Amino acid sequence: MLNLYKSNKIEVISELLAEELKICPPPINEKLEIVVPNYFLGNWLREQITIKNKISALYELKTISTYTESLLTNFFPAIDMSAWNFESIKWGIIDSMEELKKHQEQLLQQMDKKHNQESVEEGHSNTRQQAQTMLKLEELRDMIMVLDMEDDLKTSALTALDQV
Repeated sequence: MLNLYKSNKIEVISELLAEELKICPPPINEKLEIVVPNYFLGNWLREQITIKNKISALYELKTISTYTESLLTNFFPAIDMSAWNFESIKWGIIDSMEELKKHQEQLLQQMDKKHNQESVEEGHSNTRQQAQTMLKLEELRDMIMVLDMEDDLKTSALTALDQV
């Protein structure tokens, strides 16, 4: 059975869950799985249930990812779930960033060739350095937008970049 409880007051949910476990505990041969958004909330919820019920047994708190992985393992036992762990996903992303960097270099080289052809025709100097500077400025602008700063500081930093 699946019960969903939604609230923006976690204390209400913890009291409701503690009362539910007290009134209708799971059978001894079964373990109730409670899914929580993250590990720390699960620990806090376990403590609250233990304080209210004076016992912490017959239930297991799992994060959403752990619960999903256990469901998939139960439904598809032949599939190797090690590809879904955090480390392999993290390194997959890092590897793809390296590919993106190579792609960026190829684009810069293509831009450089195209611009060299145009500058030979028009008599202008090479602007590869200008293109690289513009890309670096764009990267800085993106980093500033991601940083957790006050809006005034972000605005002044972006203004300073625009003046460059």
